[in-house]
Amino acid sequence: MRKKKVAIGLEFYDRIIEENVYYVDKTLLIKELLDNSTQVSLITRPRRFGKTLALTMLKCFFEKTEKNTAKLVDGTKIAAEGEKYMQHQGKYPVIFISLKDVNGRNFESALYMLKSAVRYEYKDIDQDKLDEQTKQRYIEFQANKDDYKVFKDSLDLLIKCTYQSTGIKPIVLIDEYDVPLQAAGYGGYYDEMLDFIRGFISSALKTNDSLGKAVLTGCLRVSKESLFTGFNNLKVYSVDDTMLSEYFGFTQDEVDEMAAYFGFSEKLEDMKKWYNGYKFGETEIYNPWSILNCFYAFISGDKFPYRPYWVNTSSNSIIRELIEKSGADIRSDLEILLSGGSIKKYINDTLTYRDIDVRNDSIWSFLYHTGYLKSVEMRYDENGYLHELVIPNEEVFFIYRTELRAWLNESLRAEPKSELAQAIKNIDTKKTEEIINKWLVKTISYHDSKESFYHGFMVGLLASASENFRVTSNREYGDGRPDIFISYEPTHELAVIIELKYAKFKKELDSRCDEALEQIKEKNYAAELVDEYDSIVKLGIAFCGKICRVKCSN
Repeated sequence: MRKKKVAIGLEFYDRIIEENVYYVDKTLLIKELLDNSTQVSLITRPRRFGKTLALTMLKCFFEKTEKNTAKLVDGTKIAAEGEKYMQHQGKYPVIFISLKDVNGRNFESALYMLKSAVRYEYKDIDQDKLDEQTKQRYIEFQANKDDYKVFKDSLDLLIKCTYQSTGIKPIVLIDEYDVPLQAAGYGGYYDEMLDFIRGFISSALKTNDSLGKAVLTGCLRVSKESLFTGFNNLKVYSVDDTMLSEYFGFTQDEVDEMAAYFGFSEKLEDMKKWYNGYKFGETEIYNPWSILNCFYAFISGDKFPYRPYWVNTSSNSIIRELIEKSGADIRSDLEILLSGGSIKKYINDTLTYRDIDVRNDSIWSFLYHTGYLKSVEMRYDENGYLHELVIPNEEVFFIYRTELRAWLNESLRAEPKSELAQAIKNIDTKKTEEIINKWLVKTISYHDSKESFYHGFMVGLLASASENFRVTSNREYGDGRPDIFISYEPTHELAVIIELKYAKFKKELDSRCDEALEQIKEKNYAAELVDEYDSIVKLGIAFCGKICRVKCSN
């Protein structure tokens, strides 16, 4: 048999099966949903963790169509469970609505997108089978499709019309239900969208005698008070819940099996470091989007298969905003996380997008539920659920580091540092030290590559120091490459050679400065500059946390 393919971004279950694409079998999700008595299920997971694929799989299994869809589940785990479950295959009308693209810049454009997503599902309604009251609502809807109030009740009407047209209570699948609210939160029309979504969902799914089952997916559970008021038939499966934990993302066994199938078992250790680290309930989970991309890279012979694939699938502006706007406490927490440590925070599993603010603790709940943080331990006390949080894996570390570097470069170059240029020109080490320390306090440092961070910090700081200040980095001079070289142009009156060192403890700062100056001397960095510049200054700068020491020699 021809080996299966790896497809990137293919979210439709039927196409995956028909096109011989490798599928990590999640069909036992069907068994879980049939076995429990819950009428409405809300499943929250980070983006790109298989929510859409799961819903299209449910659609392909349950939907009654003219085509024979039983072949789509041949050989799957649900088929092996026998007739008790297979009797439900192809037996129900299914209403499938995706809201993942409802992200307009204003309420009107977002509402237009939402209407487009719903109208298609009205295509199979048999008007002649509707009772008189429902028929009148249907006629009114068809005549006033764009009316706000009429459309607000359109999902409830669709469910009733479908039931009466077929005689079978429909299964409703709503993908990424919270995307319109997230877009509204950023776009400034949250209250309008919340009012609409509340009416749209509540009237349809709360105590509806025409509804069979409903499954909603999203990134966040929007608070009950703002959206799910009065829902007694709703069960939420968040990243903290054990039930359904293995059906979104890949488990270790599933990644092992995939690696063996494609012949890349020797790559497992590196894949785990890069893409594992999530924990749903008690299940360790890999990022499925990144794993598929990684296997595709292996198969294609890519020399650099371990990349931050997830970072490129959506904006990570929330991380930049966190770095830019947060106060000292949150920045301190970020530094701990970036150094590989953990922080303890109370996590709220019911949020509103309006309440998410980088200046308060709601941000940690948002980052946790959207995959930017992982909980390694949780306990309950009188204040709620206290989680010990870490950055999940190397891929997510990359996101934080990249956004931090971009912010650092922008912020350091945002305003001229003429006083620093003057202090260096005057060979005033105390003033130079004072200015650098002032800017260190303003930054967020990460310590996975200590000298690398401080090198980037200093280059960014010096880059805007003066128009006559030319800064180069790691350029060959003498017998090596000094960290930073500064020349005062165009007069060539002064050249400055800077060597940087990291000190683990504050008491080591002086000695590390001395080592830096000794290195400049030993490597003969100044030899070829003597005839070109009137004066040459050597600076040794040592860093420890948010303080530095500056020493010089001529």
